[in-house]
Amino acid sequence: MTTKAVELELDPRELMGKKVGRLRRAGIVPVHLYGPGMEPRALQCKASKLIKVLAVAGGATPIHITIQGESGNHLAFAREIQWDPRRDDLLHVDLLAADVSRPVT
Repeated sequence: MTTKAVELELDPRELMGKKVGRLRRAGIVPVHLYGPGMEPRALQCKASKLIKVLAVAGGATPIHITIQGESGNHLAFAREIQWDPRRDDLLHVDLLAADVSRPVT
């Protein structure tokens, strides 16, 4: 079975902590990218674009991540997706970067 990877461009995030509520009100979702052999990254993406990508990718399809202003890309899987139970808004996404030389467990 072959799967086609989905493309997603993320922006670096500068607002942290309780200030993230401002981003969410502006329609931007905080994203964390982490994995073996890399420093965790705080990123952000427009909610509408991220929802479309997650609908296609789910948790099993790889997502090719490019970060604005940086060269290179990462291959990642959606690890944790948090939704607001009252308003059904996307709150936060954790992406697990995969090392292509090792199996994902």
